[in-house]
Amino acid sequence: LPGSLAIQPIFSGSTTCLDPHDLAFDGTGRLLILDRISRAIRVHLGADNFQDVVVGMPSEPRSIAVGAGDDIYVSDVSGTIRRYDSNGNPINGGVFANGLDTSPPVAIGPGGVWGADLYAVSGGHLLRFDASGASTPIGSGFAGRTFDLMFGPDGALYASRFDDDRVLRIAPCNTPTVPGLVVSTY
Repeated sequence: LPGSLAIQPIFSGSTTCLDPHDLAFDGTGRLLILDRISRAIRVHLGADNFQDVVVGMPSEPRSIAVGAGDDIYVSDVSGTIRRYDSNGNPINGGVFANGLDTSPPVAIGPGGVWGADLYAVSGGHLLRFDASGASTPIGSGFAGRTFDLMFGPDGALYASRFDDDRVLRIAPCNTPTVPGLVVSTY
């Protein structure tokens, strides 16, 4: 990057936010902080000021994504993905999907060929979840620990791999009649 970078902590070490494990912005621009140790989702309001959105999650949270209508999806160490509205109220009892691997990473599709569905990695597969929580495997070969998922500005899905020290770029094939994915390794 040309020039210099300005790095500014948005809050200092805090007893309010003990372990900011993952971050997401909602549609209104709120910064949602997934606090792993406190089992909470907090909104940063400035300095060391936070508003609790969800507290007392039943299991240690690991990954967060924000979907349509600012619904909040959180995966946890029990292999469950929970769903909350933007105010932190559980939707349909809170459990969106369960029976997954420990701490599955989650991401929301950017539209286009990916749709606006929820994606996660579990059981060695890339899974696409519809609005009801039903999953469809759309890719395989994800043995080991996938730590994070994120859609890039190029429309591809990126996955960081803990076990083999890689980042994968996952994109739909260019041929509309051939369903499948192209994976590039970095």
